[in-house]
Amino acid sequence: CIGFWNRKYFMLMLFYALGMIYYIMFSMAPIFIETIYWHMEVSYMTVNYWEFARVALIECAYLFDIFLTILMSFFVRFHIRLVLRNITTLESLEKKGIEFPSPYNIGSSGNWRQVFGKNPALWLFP
Repeated sequence: CIGFWNRKYFMLMLFYALGMIYYIMFSMAPIFIETIYWHMEVSYMTVNYWEFARVALIECAYLFDIFLTILMSFFVRFHIRLVLRNITTLESLEKKGIEFPSPYNIGSSGNWRQVFGKNPALWLFP
């Protein structure tokens, strides 16, 4: 359960995971583009099975990474919004999208500092 004392660690895990997924997506982009050109140049009757399997694996991995990137981006956005409003996931799901005033809300910047600390230089460190 994500609570007051471990929310920063959860958010940092989300930020690090999202950063890694974006890094993988951008670093795999040239290889993925190479596989697209490979499809245009090759005759499928003379193709080596292992070469085709390698290309198919690269393409599937890249498309899966794009899917994860989109999914994690929305997930991180949702949790950033929760931190800025100082509510928990359960509170937001109980109200089913209806806006309600949180008794713990001290403003967006105050809520952010409450979770990540007062020193911005330490926000990205556990």
